[in-house]
Amino acid sequence: MTETVKVKNAFTLFSSNVGQEVEANTLEKKIGWKKSTINTYFNKKWKGQILTKVRPGVYKVVMDANMNFDTFSDLHTQVDKGVR
Repeated sequence: MTETVKVKNAFTLFSSNVGQEVEANTLEKKIGWKKSTINTYFNKKWKGQILTKVRPGVYKVVMDANMNFDTFSDLHTQVDKGVR
């Protein structure tokens, strides 16, 4: 599974669960990333903007319901948008 597909999987999961709690193991299964990758994205990209931690292994989706895929996808690149 390519990274682009995994980012699309994450966006689909989050956008369909705004305001809901999701478990870390659900993220692993539905997105296709390892737990370590999910932890990295949470700490560096998602914290407070996409997810908040409710308790160990459980997150609440706080992503803006109006966020589009392009904006979400931009969070997952290491290249500054102005350079692309």
